[in-house]
Amino acid sequence: MEKSNSEEQKVQDKSSKTETDYDFNKNKNKKQTPSEPKKTSPESLHEPSNLINPETGQPYPEQLTPKQIEEQEQNINIEGLPLEIDIANNEDMTPEKFTLSRKDGLGTSDSSVVLGVNPYTKVSELIKEKLRTYVTEEEKMIGQKSAVMKGNHLEPLVIYKFQEYFKQHTVKPLAQYQHKDFPFLKINFDGVTGSHPHYFPVETKIVTAKGERRYDETRAMFNEWDGFKPLPEDVSERNWSIQTKAAFYGVPPYYYTQLQQQILGLGSQYGYLAILHEREWKFYVHFVWRDNAVLNALIIEANKVWNKIETLRGSE
Repeated sequence: MEKSNSEEQKVQDKSSKTETDYDFNKNKNKKQTPSEPKKTSPESLHEPSNLINPETGQPYPEQLTPKQIEEQEQNINIEGLPLEIDIANNEDMTPEKFTLSRKDGLGTSDSSVVLGVNPYTKVSELIKEKLRTYVTEEEKMIGQKSAVMKGNHLEPLVIYKFQEYFKQHTVKPLAQYQHKDFPFLKINFDGVTGSHPHYFPVETKIVTAKGERRYDETRAMFNEWDGFKPLPEDVSERNWSIQTKAAFYGVPPYYYTQLQQQILGLGSQYGYLAILHEREWKFYVHFVWRDNAVLNALIIEANKVWNKIETLRGSE
């Protein structure tokens, strides 16, 4: 169920902190914010040079050595990050076992349900799903849907395209992670770019012809025909709804919250939504800034949902 405007404003108004507000500086490393987007020249918009390492003033991230790349091939270095490994290798699990493991926490795709911006699933339905100790026939069939199979099979291509254009090594971690302070928040990354301790999530999507209407391609910070555009304004502190913020970046609200949960886990200042349009076979990248107001709301609401799940499990 979607929140009213007044409720959304309460959740996202950063000026009125409560005792439940999470200290986002607790596990944060040095600030990673890129330079102001308007300082780029027209020539620079066709190169990833407007992504700047604030510590060195050089294009970010630095070129990795072959040894660093080899070390990152399967997992990321989580030392100093607010993450811990929950499952060491997802590839060791059968599809059924993987589905069951998703019932042991709230994954990034659950974030939009928790925050009331998912048009397909209600919180009550999510709770019922987590309470089931078996895999339903419907859940078994999800992996056989063409859209899901396309996403899985083409994910390496999207990551490849991101690396090719952004010149940033990007790894697909094999592990499933959980937040150290909120272990019920689980994270599986499609891709992670950067180098330790400055990592950034790369969420990949294959957009069908039907799904194109949910994106605003004019707000992408990159497409492979026109190159790079200036970074979008950071609107995280505006008293806007999740839907309005997501629309500003040109992405669906349920992917906005999904990316925010990944940003929380890595302690990042921003993340990327890398998408490949199926119909026109065109690659876009949307840049999304960290949104502490949404993250604070996610932590509070997810904690409520998970407590309810555990309470109901205890009463069975």
